[in-house]
Amino acid sequence: MINNLLRSLALMKTPHLLLLMIFLGVGYYFTLFDSGLAQSSRISALQAEMQNEENQLLESEKIAKELSTLEPEVATLKKKLEENIKLFSGTIVMPEFIRYVDNIAKISGVSIKEKEPKASVMIGQLEQIPVKVKIQGEFSALGLFLFQMAASPKVYNFSDFNLNSDGANRNLTLDLEIYSYSLKEEKKP
Repeated sequence: MINNLLRSLALMKTPHLLLLMIFLGVGYYFTLFDSGLAQSSRISALQAEMQNEENQLLESEKIAKELSTLEPEVATLKKKLEENIKLFSGTIVMPEFIRYVDNIAKISGVSIKEKEPKASVMIGQLEQIPVKVKIQGEFSALGLFLFQMAASPKVYNFSDFNLNSDGANRNLTLDLEIYSYSLKEEKKP
């Protein structure tokens, strides 16, 4: 078969052979010839990928350094949180108590200007949960608020009353501490 191909090429005339060579050259150029552009584009893509990886590595090192500087601050905040948890041992009841005070204030028509939960105190088996509150409203609304708090089925107590008037309008400001109580069972050994 190759012999027949070589024999037919040898018998071809020059113009036909020249045309065949041009045709084969063009075919080779467009199908098999590699000028290195594909390799160059692949190399540049790999270099860009390597650069991205290096940038990510630098960024992660920077974040790791920032985290190492934040660790002492996190430890300090963790200690403060543990102290606050010990300080507010009645926090399970505290949100319910504050929500109740908010609801009574809304119903009474007074606005709460400040709420400051205080540390709970154990009195025997009772846990006293104080909240310092500053409320503002008309005299009748303040009276309704105090009445509804006192008429509550839960035990509430008030202390440290301070009633002020701004003089310009009918609103009064009442500073007081409200105490809620919950019964804690004794821990049996």
